[in-house]
Amino acid sequence: MSDFIDNIIEKEKESLRSNILRRFLSYASIGSQCDRHNPVVPSSKGQWELLKLLDAECNRLGLVSELDENGYLYVFLPASSGCEDVRTVAFFSHVDTAEDAPGEIVNPIVHDNYDGGPVRLKNGTILPEESPELLLYKGDTIVTSDGTSLLGADDKAGLAAIVSALDFLLSHPEIKHGPVLFVATPDEESGRGTSGLDYNRIKGCACYTMDAGLEGELETDCFNAVKAELIFKGVPVHPGTARGLLVNAVSMAALFVSMLPRSESPEATDEDYGFYLPLAINGSVSEARLELFLRDFDFSEIERRQDAVLAYAKAVEASFPGGSVQVAFTTQYRNMGEFSDRDRQVIDYAVIAVNKSCGKVLRKKIRGGTDGARIAEELKMPVPNIFTGAMLMHSVHEWVALSAMQKAVETIIRLTNIWTKSDNSGII
Repeated sequence: MSDFIDNIIEKEKESLRSNILRRFLSYASIGSQCDRHNPVVPSSKGQWELLKLLDAECNRLGLVSELDENGYLYVFLPASSGCEDVRTVAFFSHVDTAEDAPGEIVNPIVHDNYDGGPVRLKNGTILPEESPELLLYKGDTIVTSDGTSLLGADDKAGLAAIVSALDFLLSHPEIKHGPVLFVATPDEESGRGTSGLDYNRIKGCACYTMDAGLEGELETDCFNAVKAELIFKGVPVHPGTARGLLVNAVSMAALFVSMLPRSESPEATDEDYGFYLPLAINGSVSEARLELFLRDFDFSEIERRQDAVLAYAKAVEASFPGGSVQVAFTTQYRNMGEFSDRDRQVIDYAVIAVNKSCGKVLRKKIRGGTDGARIAEELKMPVPNIFTGAMLMHSVHEWVALSAMQKAVETIIRLTNIWTKSDNSGII
């Protein structure tokens, strides 16, 4: 019985791959960058466009689909006959893309039968030295942008995987599953992906995010995240008569940034080490503003960095008599690993599904966050993140392998089936 789903997937392999690729290209072609400066959620028209496309597609498939006024799409697949009492499994993916690189006009390129060498784009080249994981997919189909924008595989590969899995389950009623919920969220990249989420719909669900990562990755820890907002107040004076009087807020902000330890920056850290990230700075002589991200897996390290920020702010004030620095901290999300020991089946079943689909499980910590971090904190339960294959995210060299997206679909199918047997001996 353990080969039951394997046999079905093998028979449908080419059709499944074709459907995943078609969907992904359709979603990726819609520019849906978030706008963190826009207080409205969804913060961009492109997100609404993609949400409406998904809503219409899911309705055509025969799924129960509802797009609410807050920009959250809830899609429901009823349980197989006899599995109505099985716990609902919920999968989350976000429709927005990051602001780190251009992304409003996206032209996906399909590279069939990748030869293991440089991937030539319209603008630039992706080298295997830059992303050694490419060599895992020699002979496979690779999808990139044309090099002038990000691709949007973060997280449209997740969207394509979930919708393709639901489509597959509809087409194969012989694969037993309990109720399945798909939630497409807006503005994950701006940190507001759960601001309008209706938690009443997901209470009691086994929740998973499908959000980027190398094939086989399963993530149960993420950064703690705090945002520091600093306002530097100067004293404007005509530069011709400024001696001893002018206090330049721009210079104050620049001095503050120079005090941040370079050894604790994103470009100087990896693995378990956190960082300071000056994200945006703007202003004038009279007032300058700085947005600063603090990240670490250990919250005591976040607190240490908060103390350091306050100390640097005082040092700047001391260097610019008459100037002032205001500092405000906002906790954006906590490490979802705090809840890993609760409701262990959520993680254990994911491990089985990923291992069955990929032949391996790569346990990693997310050097960032997902909507799952906020959901985990709200529900006080683990919300693991499952790979989708997206690599070099947030850059114009972003890419995804078709085989990785296929494995993500297989993982979803197997995971929903595993939950039909509480003793963990179901058909997988």
